[in-house]
Amino acid sequence: MWQFYALGSLVAGAFEGVVDKAAFVRDAHIDSSIATFYRSIFIFFAFIAIGLVGILGELSLFFHWSIVGLALLYVVAALCYTYLLRRVEIVSIGAIAYLASFFFLFVDMYIVGLPITQTQIAGIALLVFGGLAFALDGKTHHFNRELTLGVLGALLCIFLLTTGVEAYLFKYLHKTYALNGVSFYASGWFFASIFLFLFVVGTKKTHRLLTRSAIIYIPYAIIGKIFDAFNSVLYASALALAAVSQENSTCALKSGWTTCASYGNRARSFSSSSAALWWVNNYRKVTTR
Repeated sequence: MWQFYALGSLVAGAFEGVVDKAAFVRDAHIDSSIATFYRSIFIFFAFIAIGLVGILGELSLFFHWSIVGLALLYVVAALCYTYLLRRVEIVSIGAIAYLASFFFLFVDMYIVGLPITQTQIAGIALLVFGGLAFALDGKTHHFNRELTLGVLGALLCIFLLTTGVEAYLFKYLHKTYALNGVSFYASGWFFASIFLFLFVVGTKKTHRLLTRSAIIYIPYAIIGKIFDAFNSVLYASALALAAVSQENSTCALKSGWTTCASYGNRARSFSSSSAALWWVNNYRKVTTR
């Protein structure tokens, strides 16, 4: 059952990434802090809307010190994501997050103590390497020049920390307080949007909230965060039923959907075909429990 939630999450996430990148292609003059704030406030409203409909869980804001800490991590990760959107291809951005699955696999096996088989370990590894193949340049078969070792190292640590804290914290709160995905994310982004607004005020950029570039950016932010909200809630639904390493390894499949969604922008030959073969043939292995 969790596999369907995971697939729905990665499809929504792929379209989210394409829309987010298209916003900066459309008008790159938008201030990074303003763009980050708008994305945070619109994803919060998207979670509210999903919660009010009640299809994926009822909404209730959850106030806990751990949620506030998570919100601070969201702020850092959101600002880094804006940095990436400006400088790196959307398919390559995923390469930073794919490697985190190996860390989660270690945590699940040796700290959480989940019974993960050798076949599942092999499937996770192949899915991750398949996803990384999408970040390769189709001609040189090397990572794009924007992905320097320094950028990869720093952002891997940030996303590894954020994704890991988010995933394991949700599993803990879901088990302890029966907290659903909608309430978890709505609560986290409620505080994150407040922190980002204070950041905008503190950097004296409130006058940029209604510039021409900001107004152009808003519709893209709304559409992108609707996809992002569904991505997150479906991700949480999968996490409630599966190990963190298993669910996160399937995120490597998002590269294929992202490539399809952004097909008109750039075609990939070697990286697309090789990665597609890897993740199609190994998805069943990693998702069999």
